[in-house]
Amino acid sequence: MEKFEIRDLRKKDKFVIDDEYLNGYAKLCGINATGVYVSLCRHANKQQTCFPSKELLANELNISERSVYSALKKLEEWNIIKTQSQGRKDNGSFKNNIYTLLDKSLWKNKPQANNADGTICLPPQANNDISRRHVVPNKETHIKETHSIATALPPPPIFNYDQKLNEWQNDKKPHVQLIARFFKAKGLVFETEEQMTAALKRHCRAAVEVVKFSKEQIKEAEEKMQQNQKVMENNEWTIETLLKYLTK
Repeated sequence: MEKFEIRDLRKKDKFVIDDEYLNGYAKLCGINATGVYVSLCRHANKQQTCFPSKELLANELNISERSVYSALKKLEEWNIIKTQSQGRKDNGSFKNNIYTLLDKSLWKNKPQANNADGTICLPPQANNDISRRHVVPNKETHIKETHSIATALPPPPIFNYDQKLNEWQNDKKPHVQLIARFFKAKGLVFETEEQMTAALKRHCRAAVEVVKFSKEQIKEAEEKMQQNQKVMENNEWTIETLLKYLTK
């Protein structure tokens, strides 16, 4: 018989989440919010508070910062977490929010409804899948070819992140090349082209300022930034951070 060991919960490299969350709330909140909640549980201290950046959560889960933002809002809606702003830093940028994991007794009640057969079902938004709605079948006289939207609309374009990133790396504009290099170095991945373009726009102003400096100056600033152990370990470095090193 093959020998194996079960995990030891006495070790300090483990954390727990409430069973109640997976017993319905995971469906209500969706996969991204569930991943974010797991990460928050991992970062939480004894007081059940933590303050990871949205960028850090996005990198841990390999999702966009926009998805993290939506996930946090969803967890707040169900009163699973409480978010507290810490205001701005001396340089004007926002400090990381403080997230408090609330006791399950404070969570909003899960909605319930009965199917025609008397069984309990959750609303469509609980599964984030409209195909799971309780659908009343159409009569044959109501089904016509002209009623089919699928036959009238072309299939959505397939988003190829690697291809788009390669295009930006070869773009004529230096600041776009810089942003593409930044995305690749950070290991950022976007689910849609709209999310990727929005991220490009967020970094444009700082990137335009950075490329005004010489390659030697940029390289020197990057080396100084990499020597800051706290910044690199927390993965908090950004194009804005690089610009600060350049303007010191």
